[in-house]
Parts: sequence; C-alpha cells; structure tokens
Amino acid sequence: MLPPHGGAGGRPGGDGARGLGLLLGAVLVIGLAWGALGAPPAVGQDDVPAAGPPLSLSGRLRAQGHDVAPDEAVYLDADEEVTEQYVRLLVVVQDLSQMLPTTEGWRPALIANLQAMAQLEPTLAPVPPPEGLRDVHAQSVAYREHLGKAADAWLAAVQADDPTWLLRGTDEYAAAEQARLAWYQALYEYYTGEPAPNALPRQ
Repeated sequence: MLPPHGGAGGRPGGDGARGLGLLLGAVLVIGLAWGALGAPPAVGQDDVPAAGPPLSLSGRLRAQGHDVAPDEAVYLDADEEVTEQYVRLLVVVQDLSQMLPTTEGWRPALIANLQAMAQLEPTLAPVPPPEGLRDVHAQSVAYREHLGKAADAWLAAVQADDPTWLLRGTDEYAAAEQARLAWYQALYEYYTGEPAPNALPRQ
C-alpha cells in the first residue's frame, strides 16, 4: 500500500536510480538523526535522557546543557516546524522512489507529494530569528529552498514520464544537504562558542 500524501514514512528507474535512491535515503536518515541531536552535548553531559515525548529543538539543546534564551527557543521551535513540513514529504518521496513505477497508485501519489513540497514557502518565518541566530536562519531557509527546487525538478521529470526522474533533482538535493550541514555548523558554533568539527568552508 502506498504511503498517504504527507504522511510519515522523503525515488525509480534503472539500477543507477535505485542506487541513488538508497544513497539519498541514507543521507536523509543521517540528517534526521542530526536534527534529533540539535547540537553536540555540552562537555560532561553523560546522562541518558529519560524516555518521554519527543523534545522540540530548543528542548533538545537545553537537555544537552546549552543555554537557550526564551526568544531563541520560540524561534528555533517555530522554524523547526516549517522545516519538518519538507522533511515529512521528503520521507514519503524517498519511500515511493524505492517502489516500482508499475505499483498501483505510484505516479499520482508521487506527483501529489512532490507538488506539495514544491508549493511550500521556504522563507516562511512565523517567528523572526533573533540577531544571534540570523546565520542559522539563513542556512535553514537555504535548505528548504533547495529542497523545493529539487521537488520542482523531480516533478517535471515524473510528469514527463522520465524513467530517470530521480537524477534530475540531484544537484539541488546535494545543495540542500550542504545547507543543512552549514545550518548544523552555525548552530553548533553559536551554542558552544567553538569551531564545528569538520567545518565547511565559509561561503
């Protein structure tokens, strides 16, 4: 059964496309894991958190010992919700990409999810970023913008019945991953006051 449009669960063609789908899936899993971490724990933070409901980004940062101001927390959590709209759709697209195009309902489900992702507003900012988090916000917006462009490219290829549709959005997807890593780097440096490990070169 196909994943529902917009449901939890963010690729077909020849062997090359399937292999790329697996690669993008692995990258997405890493991205989600890093998103769950928020930032590396503060020095000496060895306790394992108790089980409970998922924490927001600000909650995860605070649980790891970082000092998050109230206005920063409101911004971070609101912006995380905007990004999660993209991630939820991307996970469904990822699941669909690993199915055969001949699967019943595959094409309309893929088109619906790609259209939904392409129509999202990447610059949406329910809460303006505090001064200190403007670099973080810029990378968050860049991540969403590139995902939206990747969705546009994938959508056009699927609608044109291109069997290698997944390859059409790889440049934008790679740029999105670069922006996500830059976001993580900016967040890490802001809350630790230290250079991020394996930092990306400044643009």
